[in-house]
Amino acid sequence: MDFKLTREQSQLVEKAKWLAEEKLAPRAQHYDKTATHPKESWNDIWENGLLGMAIPKEFGGLGLDMLSYILVVENLTQGCTSTGMTVHMHSVVQRYITELGTRKQKTKFFADVIEKGRLFGSWGSEPDRRGGTGVGDSVVSKRDGGYYLNGRKHFCTMAGATRRSIIHSTMEGMDPISGYILAIVPDDAPGQTVVGEWDTLGMRATVSPGVIFEDCELTEDEILGEPGRGDKLGIGQSFGLGYSAVYLGAAQRALDFVKEYACNTRFDPDPEPMSHGLVVQRRVAEMAMALEGARL
Repeated sequence: MDFKLTREQSQLVEKAKWLAEEKLAPRAQHYDKTATHPKESWNDIWENGLLGMAIPKEFGGLGLDMLSYILVVENLTQGCTSTGMTVHMHSVVQRYITELGTRKQKTKFFADVIEKGRLFGSWGSEPDRRGGTGVGDSVVSKRDGGYYLNGRKHFCTMAGATRRSIIHSTMEGMDPISGYILAIVPDDAPGQTVVGEWDTLGMRATVSPGVIFEDCELTEDEILGEPGRGDKLGIGQSFGLGYSAVYLGAAQRALDFVKEYACNTRFDPDPEPMSHGLVVQRRVAEMAMALEGARL
C-alpha cells in the first residue's frame, strides 16, 4: 500500500504548516488568554485560500477530498488549537450546504466565504440532551408565511463572530428523526440571546457559550433541505474525522514541545540535557508511538 502524498497534498500540507508556524502560533497564547475570536488567524487562512477547503471548485473553493482536508486541519491545529477547531466546524457547514442547498443558496452562502472571508457555525448540542444522539428540543415552526426557531443551544462555537450558523432542529409536529431540519440563522437575526460564559482549558478562543432562540424569524432560503435528509448524508462521520485531526494536531504540537524542552534543558550537576536520560527517552518514545497509532 502506498502512503505517499500526492504533489497537491504535499503543497497543501506545506502551506498549512507555514500558516501554523508563522501566523497562528505567535497569536495562539493571546487569543486563549483573552478568550477572544482568532479573527486575524481566520483572515490569514482565508487569504491563503483554505477557508473554502470544503466548498466545491465550481463555487470557487478547493473541493478537497477527506484525506487532504484532514491533513490541512491537523497541521493548522499545531499552530492554534482553537483556530483549527473553528475552521473545521465552519467547513462542516459547507459540506451540509453542498449536499442540501439549492443552487441559489450555494451561490449566496459560498460567496460569503470565498469573497468576504466569513465563517459559519454549526450548533447542535443542547444542555438537557446527551451529545451525539441527534435528538434535541429546538423546534422550527412554519406559520404566517415564514419560519420561526425556538430553542436553546450550548457549545455554540464562534458565537458572535459567524456570519451565519446552522442550527440542528426538528420541524414542529414531527418526530426528531424524520423531522430533523437545519436552519441557517444570520448573525443579525432578531430573537437570539447569548448566555453563559466560556472558559475551557486551551480552547478559550473557540468562544462557545450558549444561545437562546425565541421566535427567531427565518425565510424560506434559510431552511436547508427537506426534513429528515440531513442525518442521512454521512456528514456526521466526517465531522468526527475532523475532530480527530484537531486532537492529533494538538497532540503532535505537545510532543514537539516535550522533545524540544528535553533536548535543551539540563540540571546541575549533570552536564547533559534531559534527553540523554533513558527514562525520558522511553517516555518520549511511548508518546510518539501512541500518537502514530492514533494517526493510523
